[in-house]
Amino acid sequence: MAARRNNNNQKNQKAETEKIPESAEDPKSKDGQLLEKTKVLTAVRPILYLAKMYYAGERLPQNNQEMVAAWIEAGSAAWQESETKPFP
Repeated sequence: MAARRNNNNQKNQKAETEKIPESAEDPKSKDGQLLEKTKVLTAVRPILYLAKMYYAGERLPQNNQEMVAAWIEAGSAAWQESETKPFP
């Protein structure tokens, strides 16, 4: 089990260190503002956490790092890139 965790950790570290190819143009929203790419924790399968059901594709809370690590290790959640508007 420990060897499996180490392999998963190494894969996660490699994925985080790989750079995403930049497009020729900066991404813009419909109103012309530049968008920022941020990583969000997204449910891969339904997760019940603190009496709330999070379905696949929904953002998960990141306030408990032990749960975040457990969800990622179990394959229930994954980090995904999201384009958001910066705060003014």
